[in-house]
Amino acid sequence: MAVGSIDSGSTVLAAAVPLGLAAVVAPQLRTGSGFVAVAAAVTVSFASASWPAGTGVLGAMGASALAGGLTAGRSR
Repeated sequence: MAVGSIDSGSTVLAAAVPLGLAAVVAPQLRTGSGFVAVAAAVTVSFASASWPAGTGVLGAMGASALAGGLTAGRSR
């Protein structure tokens, strides 16, 4: 493998993308509605693993928005 090849670039992205996602999602776990939204997205993501490509992401986004919106005004 040569320095600067596509393989080395994809290896960096394989580590950077999950870290970037964790940096965005982790602070939301401290709020009640954020936790519910993340839990809903994770649940739908696992349930939709066998769905066609891209539809699971849309389902997780919708479930997250709905769950977060329904619990946003509530206190613990």
